[in-house]
Amino acid sequence: MTDNVAPSESVQNDGLDSLAKTADTIATEMRKSRRWANWRMGAFLLFPIAILAFTTMSSSSLSNTGPIQIPRGEPYVSLVKIRGNIEPGGGAAAEFLKPALTRAFQDKRSRGVILLINSPGGTPVQANELYQYVRDFKADFDKKVVAVGEDMMTSGAYMVAVSADKIFVNRSTMSGSIGVVQQAFGYKGLADRIGVESRTITAGEHKYRLDPFQDLNPDDVAKMKGALNQIHAHFIDVIKEGRGDRLDPNYDLFTGDFWTGDEAVSLGLVDGIGTLNGVMEEEFGVQYAVDYSHRKSLLQGLNDVLTASIESTLREILINSNEPQPRTR
Repeated sequence: MTDNVAPSESVQNDGLDSLAKTADTIATEMRKSRRWANWRMGAFLLFPIAILAFTTMSSSSLSNTGPIQIPRGEPYVSLVKIRGNIEPGGGAAAEFLKPALTRAFQDKRSRGVILLINSPGGTPVQANELYQYVRDFKADFDKKVVAVGEDMMTSGAYMVAVSADKIFVNRSTMSGSIGVVQQAFGYKGLADRIGVESRTITAGEHKYRLDPFQDLNPDDVAKMKGALNQIHAHFIDVIKEGRGDRLDPNYDLFTGDFWTGDEAVSLGLVDGIGTLNGVMEEEFGVQYAVDYSHRKSLLQGLNDVLTASIESTLREILINSNEPQPRTR
């Protein structure tokens, strides 16, 4: 069967369809034009950012890189900054700090080494590696080492600090935290409510401990507690080896607690209150330091800056666009 449509109505519908198609075409072109304009604006914004980043990284990579900036004949010390988490891939990872420490100790003209520390700690293995590295190099090169704490010098960072001959902090520096922690979360209650069950399969009775989707197993707790106690005992041995009889024997310093500057001095955790410049002058008799800290290469730094800039620009483009926003599932 054929529909009975009046000629005038058919013409009218064709006209409406044509008009709708034209409107869609115009809207599509406008969206394309808007996207192209946004991308051009993004590129326009990124170009000066790239130039600025390149200039900044170039100038910073050339500053404080060696004794060339120190007046001829002036004495100096080697400086190594320990900042961020002491863990693989962290800001103070052993893989980054070991080369820096090597260069600092091998500088024959340097009067000693200063460890400038601002770190909450990290993994016990990484911290102990750095501790041993400093101790060995200190003996091999017969150089005095002093640690200076900034905002935080706790846990693994304090372990590294006790490798030094002396430790100085600010009155507000947090020091200590000689303990070990293992943190996890349990989701069994939530999983039961939403109908999720664990289907973990293992070969070996204890291959998977502390399953977050199961009730807390006392055997798992005992196992983890035993491992943490062993690591804690090792931590304590390192602190006693590094600080010796300077520690207050009448106070339990190994509960995992932390202390600010004056308290840390009174307990023998550190040797005094001081600043970087003050320590340089009083402990080494110098006014200059050569910073041997790990630095990212020019390309690495430029890549970080550009990546952050691109992400920011794309975010602005998406926010200002009328296009549907991308969503994760």
